Amino acid sequence: LEALNRELEHRERLSAIGKMSSVVSHQMLQQLGVIGIYADLIRHADSEANPVAAVGQAKMNAAAIEDALAGVNRVLTDLLVFSRDLRLNLYEHRLADVLAECALECRPAAADRGVTLRLTAPAEITVTLDKLKVKQAAINVLRNAIEASPPGACVSIEGGVRNGWAEIRIHDS
Repeated sequence: LEALNRELEHRERLSAIGKMSSVVSHQMLQQLGVIGIYADLIRHADSEANPVAAVGQAKMNAAAIEDALAGVNRVLTDLLVFSRDLRLNLYEHRLADVLAECALECRPAAADRGVTLRLTAPAEITVTLDKLKVKQAAINVLRNAIEASPPGACVSIEGGVRNGWAEIRIHDS
């Protein structure tokens, strides 16, 4: 019976992956289109008129390609993680430590966009959670907030307890 239940869960995950394939395809095609545009700009750059400016522009275009590739990698990583086992690995963790790891992972992206990350979480709060899954969810929301924020903005990550439940809040401007 347990083996059948595991097989049923696995088939349900595969079915969900099939249903979301159009969303994933759209996101990947969008990023690949961006890569194509910037590659075309690099290929057709006019280096005769101003070689220094052409090199600077090529570097900016290459950075945009790298950003788009990072987006494709995130989509694929999320898809792979989703297709894995859904069982929870629950252990007690300090909420502030888990959120600090999320902020640390997102700081380079925030710095690139000129966005400040601010973390507020009492050190004494401990919660039982699946650290990998909570970090994945929080990092996805953080990345979205960073990408949606203008330069100079602040994205805040707050951890706390409300009505006996752990709460994570991410605010952007």
